[in-house]
This record gives sequence, C-alpha cells and structure tokens, in this order.
Amino acid sequence: MSARWPSQTWVELVPRGWEGSEWLGAFYPPDLPPDWRLAYFANEFPAVLVPAERWLGADHGLDELAAQLPEGLRCYLELSGADWAARPWLPAAERLGARLAGLVATDAAGTAEPGAGVPFFLLAERPQPGWAPARLIPPDSAGGLRAQRRWLEDLAACAPGATTLVVVEGPDATPEALRRWWGLARLLGLA
Repeated sequence: MSARWPSQTWVELVPRGWEGSEWLGAFYPPDLPPDWRLAYFANEFPAVLVPAERWLGADHGLDELAAQLPEGLRCYLELSGADWAARPWLPAAERLGARLAGLVATDAAGTAEPGAGVPFFLLAERPQPGWAPARLIPPDSAGGLRAQRRWLEDLAACAPGATTLVVVEGPDATPEALRRWWGLARLLGLA
C-alpha cells in the first residue's frame, strides 16, 4: 500500500491546542504542573497547532510559548484574517526558530506571501494557489476505519509531493483519537 507514495511526510496530524478538557482528564497526570504540560505532550506527539488566542491574545503569550516549547516539538501557529496584516509571524519565527513548522490561516483574508521562510497553510476545503493545504479531520465516527483510510488516501492524492496539515479539534480531539489517526497514517505510509 505505501508503495503509492514516496517515503516522505504527506500528512501531519495535529490537535488544536494541548489543554482541552479531553486532554486534562485523560492524558495528563493530575499532579502535573500546567507549565509542564507541553513538554509532557511532546513525549508522545511531534507537533501541535497553537490557537491564536494562546500566542497572540495574551500578554507575553509568545514569550511563554517559547519558554515552554520543547526542542523536539514542532508548532504551527494559527492566524485569523484580522491578525494577518500585522505580520506577527516575523517575531514568532525569530523566537521559535526551527520549532516553528508553519502558519495556519483560518480564512483566506491574508495573502500567502513568503515571510521568514515559514510555510503557510490554509484551513479550507478547496486548495488555493500559493497555500499549502490544511484540513479539519472528519468526525471520528464518520464511517469507521475504512472511511478514515479512504479520506487519508484521497487527501494525499490531492496534494502530491506536499505535506498536508490535518487539524483535530472539538470532541474528537482526544489523545486516543489522535493516536488512532497517527497509527493509520503511518500504516498507509503517509506519516
């Protein structure tokens, strides 16, 4: 099955955030200090989508993220169209260095102009010129394992030679669901 695609990453699966109720109750030890959660998360998962409110909305959000972000963990930073014009990724790229895997626009209000050597992803159903694809994962219950396999294969076929960012959020963004999707992507040779 994996002979259909070259041996490179085609799909990167990331949860939107690492501290939702799905994670706090089932993944982290109850006595783990909050500022250790990201390092604990990085022991099992290679990347995360950092919500805009986490790194843009709070005072010193980017500084706190940079201080907590372990060396091996890649992060994608979420941006909305309203945030795009200020080009906040320039200081983020400087502070995070190689740990910054890319920027994820939640709408196409911004333009995909190169900046600081950071890949730009657009979270949309239809590909847009100049943007790498990002998609929301379908609900976990949507057709079972065979349907999930077909969805991943179709996704890889739509963007040959490019990495597609797959964002897991909402009630399906559990550690178990993310493990299952990663396992399936690896079995298919897509991750």
